[in-house]
Amino acid sequence: MKQIILLHGALGCEEQLKQLKVLLEKEADVHLFTFSGHGGKAFDTSPFSMERLSIELADFVTSENLSRPAVFGYSMGGYAALTLAAAQPHLLGDIVTLGTKFNWSVETAQQESRFLNPEKTAEKVPAFAAYLQKLHGDYWADLMRNTARMMAQLGENHLLPADLATIQNRVLLLLGDADNMVTREETEAVQEQMLHASVEILNQTPHAIEKVDAGKLARRILEFI
Repeated sequence: MKQIILLHGALGCEEQLKQLKVLLEKEADVHLFTFSGHGGKAFDTSPFSMERLSIELADFVTSENLSRPAVFGYSMGGYAALTLAAAQPHLLGDIVTLGTKFNWSVETAQQESRFLNPEKTAEKVPAFAAYLQKLHGDYWADLMRNTARMMAQLGENHLLPADLATIQNRVLLLLGDADNMVTREETEAVQEQMLHASVEILNQTPHAIEKVDAGKLARRILEFI
């Protein structure tokens, strides 16, 4: 049975992917993974960065004795999977991403991180702050600050064409037609840099994973892997 790891996005956790897991595990051996600092999980002692997240994923593959597992990565999770694939080409199998942002620069990092202020969030959007506290417990504020710093780092140090060209995995880049965070142009530009990548647009699909049709997504993942 095909092994697959499900990876959540920024400010998310594995709880958001449990419905997808139920649908996939009819035909696959499914593993949920939560990055450090998310879902009530303590932060790793190393600085919070995309490289750190990719190392955590590699450690999980090794600790679970998985053999070239497929990966579904939502948003940030997809970026972490591709970062690992570029660094350790033979560790992962097929990769499916959804709503992963690739167009990182100093300007885009500033734009994306401008709302990641826990004090302002608690004041202006208390319902969202309460939701994050429910997902992450007392770590939620630190997680928001660390995510903002990680985005700033991506603005300075992100996957380059030379990195993407080293990825040997089959990669499916999924993007919702109603995604207001990621563009088709940036997704297709990355696809062109990889040897075995393709892009597909999901109709009537926004960025938020909670609003994605889990049944449609599960079918496409299983068809690909």
